[in-house]
Amino acid sequence: MTEEVDGKNWEELLAELLYLRSRVREIEELRDRDRRSFFDDAPVMCVVTWTIGDQPIVRDCNDLFLNTLSYQRDEVIGQPLADFYSPSSRRDLFRGGYHEAIDGELDAKERQLRAKEGRLVDTLLRAVPETDDDGLVLGTRAMYIDITERKRLEEAQERFISILGATTDFVAIADPEGQLLYLNAAGRRMVGIGEAEPISGSSLLDCYPPDIGQLILRAGLPGATRDGVWSGDTIIRHRDGREYRTSQVLLSHHSKNGRLEYLSTIARDVTEEKQAQEALKRSQQHLKLALSAAQVGTWEWDLVKDEVIWSEGISLILGLPRDGFDGKRQTFRKLIHPDDREALAKISRSALRSGKPYRFEHRLAVDGQTRWVVTQGRAFHDERGRPSRMAGTLTNITARKRSEEALRYRIDLDDLINSVSSRMSNTSVERLDESIHESFRAVSHFLGLDRMQLIQFEEDGRNETLTHEFCRDGLSHLVSAPLATSTRYPWLSSQLQSHGALRLASLDEIPQIASGEKTALQKEGIISLIAVPINAVEVSTGYLRLISESSHRSWSDEEVNLAKIIGDLVAGALERRRASQLEELKDAAEAANEAKSSFLAHMSHEIRTPMNAIIGMSDLLLDTELSPEQRKHGAILKSAAEGLLQLVDDILDFSKIEAGKLSLEIVDFRLRDVVRAAVEPLIPRAVSKGIDLRYEVTDAFPTRLQGDSTRIRQLLINLVGNAIKFTTGGYIEVRVEQVGIDDAGAQLRFSVKDSGIGIPQEAQNSLFDAFTQADNSTSRRFGGTGLGLAICRRLVELMGGRIGVDSEPGRGSVFWFELSLTPAVAQGTGEIPLSAKGLSLRPFGSRAVQLLLAEDNEVNQLVALSQLRALGYPVDAANNGHQVLAALEAKDYALVLMDCQMPELDGYETTRQIRRRGHRRWKDLPIIAVTAHAMKGDREKCLEAGMNDYISKPFQQHELQEVLERWLQPKTDSR
Repeated sequence: MTEEVDGKNWEELLAELLYLRSRVREIEELRDRDRRSFFDDAPVMCVVTWTIGDQPIVRDCNDLFLNTLSYQRDEVIGQPLADFYSPSSRRDLFRGGYHEAIDGELDAKERQLRAKEGRLVDTLLRAVPETDDDGLVLGTRAMYIDITERKRLEEAQERFISILGATTDFVAIADPEGQLLYLNAAGRRMVGIGEAEPISGSSLLDCYPPDIGQLILRAGLPGATRDGVWSGDTIIRHRDGREYRTSQVLLSHHSKNGRLEYLSTIARDVTEEKQAQEALKRSQQHLKLALSAAQVGTWEWDLVKDEVIWSEGISLILGLPRDGFDGKRQTFRKLIHPDDREALAKISRSALRSGKPYRFEHRLAVDGQTRWVVTQGRAFHDERGRPSRMAGTLTNITARKRSEEALRYRIDLDDLINSVSSRMSNTSVERLDESIHESFRAVSHFLGLDRMQLIQFEEDGRNETLTHEFCRDGLSHLVSAPLATSTRYPWLSSQLQSHGALRLASLDEIPQIASGEKTALQKEGIISLIAVPINAVEVSTGYLRLISESSHRSWSDEEVNLAKIIGDLVAGALERRRASQLEELKDAAEAANEAKSSFLAHMSHEIRTPMNAIIGMSDLLLDTELSPEQRKHGAILKSAAEGLLQLVDDILDFSKIEAGKLSLEIVDFRLRDVVRAAVEPLIPRAVSKGIDLRYEVTDAFPTRLQGDSTRIRQLLINLVGNAIKFTTGGYIEVRVEQVGIDDAGAQLRFSVKDSGIGIPQEAQNSLFDAFTQADNSTSRRFGGTGLGLAICRRLVELMGGRIGVDSEPGRGSVFWFELSLTPAVAQGTGEIPLSAKGLSLRPFGSRAVQLLLAEDNEVNQLVALSQLRALGYPVDAANNGHQVLAALEAKDYALVLMDCQMPELDGYETTRQIRRRGHRRWKDLPIIAVTAHAMKGDREKCLEAGMNDYISKPFQQHELQEVLERWLQPKTDSR
């Protein structure tokens, strides 16, 4: 803090300055004394001159003048006064200074004298004229005061002031009362006083804040006065309020008699230094907190003394109480995990030799717990290269290690789940058991299980079976052996159902009420277990068991969740196998259905072909002249054939419904026509049994509706035919009425009421089942397959309706069904009736139209030709497709009846060729398919080939007429 000038510090310079100032005062005081003798007694150099010409000549001088300038008297007396002046002062002498002294008193002029050896002496000249008694000026009497010392002091003072002005420290001088006498430039800047601004009237105390000023008054000034110096930390305040933190020294200066003359002070701005120190202190505190928070401690090992210095908080890092660690190296070594102790010692020895830093992660065993730490350090060597000390840090990384272990566990767990999931999802059904076993192995190794088992419930829901198991080496498998009990555990099952999982650290957790289950589990060797349910479509099909047989185990939530995940994956795999098995069964069933359908289609064709001949020939026979007995026999023959045909149709319909191959065809139709078409053909049968058959269709609903009119007619035909079968005499009434209306359309109720034998209540519940009749006696009395009502129920359900019966034995029955039918978009009157046209068997010979019949079976050809001719149609016959094409080339035909099954060229391909050939007269030629096939797809196959309509064998003559009239009669309004 102290600067030096010419080898002296500022305190020494200041003392010298003050001394010189006191000497100047003494000299000045001498000047003002009463005039003394100008010679020996005079304290100043005195010289008397004569004026010779214009030049003063020394007439006399005192000894002080001679001694000061080192001359002898004879060397001075008589010599020009200018010889003893310096060149600069000599010029002043001749420029008027001497004449001023002759003319009057010359006072306080500085002159520089030259000593004999050339040395210059600074003086202060005062001269008066020397006169005789007459007042004539003879010369001068001059007094020279030696001011060399004062000039040196002033120069030193100027240098000192210059130094004080250049220093960056606050420097001030004040009188004993504290009034400022001097303030350097740095001080002015610090307190805000301008360079040209006077400091008179300003107090040293004004440079401080009030509290610091009071400190200076109470401690600083008394301390400096008493001890000569006072130092301390203070604050200097600028006029604008800024404050500078300083380190200050206050000095007191006393005279020889001990009187206080001056106060001086110097203050160094230490604001940045203090801030740096405080920042360093804060940084050290933060570092200490950070090290504590991060659980990092420092250590230093003095190898010479074999002493280790540990930082604060090392006990916390080690997991010991504050007084639990004595700081000895041997104590720390004992805390190192035995498996890591030698490795750490080896690394330390290597670091001592090399001086290179080292880092080592190891474990500490403290109170039975393991802590992970990182020891880092390096060795320091003395001037001889010998290791003298080692220093470093100790960091607790237990939390990080646990996080790493948790992360590694999570990664391994995810890998395990993904592996099991992939194995369960991608393994073929045939290798699923192997996949489950491998998954159990992986889970058991991951969790350290003794055994893992899959228990599945039997179909009876009461017993269970161990189906899959993995156990560690040394344990026997139980899958091949029966369980201790094959009965389901009721308490365990209830826990799984209510909680979704069961974990038992000990079997003692099983309540007393389930002691039997506890005993059974103990017999299996189980000590602890987790159980999770195996569910398929929210139905429990078994459960998974994770077992410990070696010790009690507290299962974690993660372990339970893993068990649930594995349970779900196993459940999904089992469900996949079950679905595969069901798919195989479905494929087998579909294959069987296809085989059945193919068989039925084939049998239908084989049966319908001769049936067509029987029924057709019966119709032809009955139209001839017969005796009553012959007519009776013919009627029985036809009735038997029709019964057989109905049996075939029922079997085919039921087969199509069972196979899901029966579809609905939604068309616009007039309900009254559908009912008429269903009922009126049955009137002759009813009349023959003395039954009054009537029907009624109310007008309370739209004229035209949308739906499958064919199936509605089939329903009515079945129900009315059934009523005719079980009614002898009496009546049958068919009614259609509206029972409601909603957004779907009109709710219509179709009912067939008869006065027949009635049905017992106990038989009504199974009446609509397949192959079922009211009782065995009806089967023998009335015959039939029992499929008619079953087919009706399936058809009604397919159309979204419902069907039922109301009956009492002996009081008749009411069979009914309800359907929701939508009104047709157009309610016009130009629709073609669907039924009545076929009721009249009158010839339609009013138009000369030529028909072509394609039929390879001679009997069927004969029957069809006879029926067509009986209806009044001219007709030609062809045996195969080639003959059909040739006939069409030779003659124009109005319609072709095309048998689908013909040799050489069947009906399908024949039709395709007709359509492809593009003859103009063949473009709109109606082609009606005639086939004995009646399965689903047959109609579509015919239409796809290019045929216009479809009639299946055997057909009644009125059915044939209806088809012909549909395609041959003029388009007229047929209401």
